Amino acid sequence: MIKSLIRNQKGMTFVEVIVVTAIIAAITGAFSSSIFGIFQHTESSNAHMTAASSIENAAHRISTDGQMAQNTDLVPGSAAVSSITLNWTDPVSSDSYEIYYFLADGNLQRRESVNDIEQSTQTIAKYITSIGFYQEAGDEQLFTVAITSSGSSPRVSETKEYHILLRATD
Repeated sequence: MIKSLIRNQKGMTFVEVIVVTAIIAAITGAFSSSIFGIFQHTESSNAHMTAASSIENAAHRISTDGQMAQNTDLVPGSAAVSSITLNWTDPVSSDSYEIYYFLADGNLQRRESVNDIEQSTQTIAKYITSIGFYQEAGDEQLFTVAITSSGSSPRVSETKEYHILLRATD
């Protein structure tokens, strides 16, 4: 009897083909949406990491120069500005340093001059959407920098604030 059923069966019915196709489509749809979600989450995570890294790089460099500086061009108590000039004199060589930080096309730039001669201009961090430098009224030794980065994605925004203490003057 089983042999006769197998011999008489010539293929699948149309309904069976539609059911199998629907099952395959459902499995493929679920799998595709999972993969899409993974890629989208990974892209967002990468943008956040890039933003955080850009901010950390900028803060590290500004902090290093700020701790060397004896003064800035900031006016205590004024609103935040998007650029800063840091000045100091090297106690050993008596060279006069001037470091100017500014934002240009989403890149934080650092221009260094020694004895009024420009030495170099470098990109310190990319994907910076805004930066603000300010000093509280009555405190000329401490300044604050607030940095915002997009991390290569318009949907991402990371902001961090750092307080930097200037070198004590003689």
